[in-house]
Amino acid sequence: MNGVRQIGLLSALVIVALAGCGGHHGYQRDSSAAVERGTKEMNDLIDQSVKDPNKASRVKALAKEIVDEAKQSHDQRRDAHRKLYELNGNYNAPPEEFMKILDDINNAHMRSATKILGLRFKIKEQVTPEEWRALTEGMKKYGDRYVGESVHH
Repeated sequence: MNGVRQIGLLSALVIVALAGCGGHHGYQRDSSAAVERGTKEMNDLIDQSVKDPNKASRVKALAKEIVDEAKQSHDQRRDAHRKLYELNGNYNAPPEEFMKILDDINNAHMRSATKILGLRFKIKEQVTPEEWRALTEGMKKYGDRYVGESVHH
């Protein structure tokens, strides 16, 4: 499995935790419950996949860092989109102002993705190949389940 696919799998529960079944508009209303549900599912998966309690605890801490980073990134994107909507209302806004916001969004996204990638490798360093396989297979099952649900919403 290539690195990009593994990052996608690792991030699947993070995305689910942030989005929940409510979708974009339900984020503010349901975010804490969705994050709590996603974190519990991730922690349960870690407990099932990583048998050593000390190692599992370290992996859970790293997974929490990923969730925290994803939440921060989501908030930054939401704020940037709000700025774009406001700027769009300004008839005289020059293209450079739009480009600055878009550049900021892209740079922040890249920083966040790089941090999450680094955390992915830290998790991988903590586990055996068998535990890694169990984690990624479990995340894929969760991700497939939620992707299937989102089609119906």
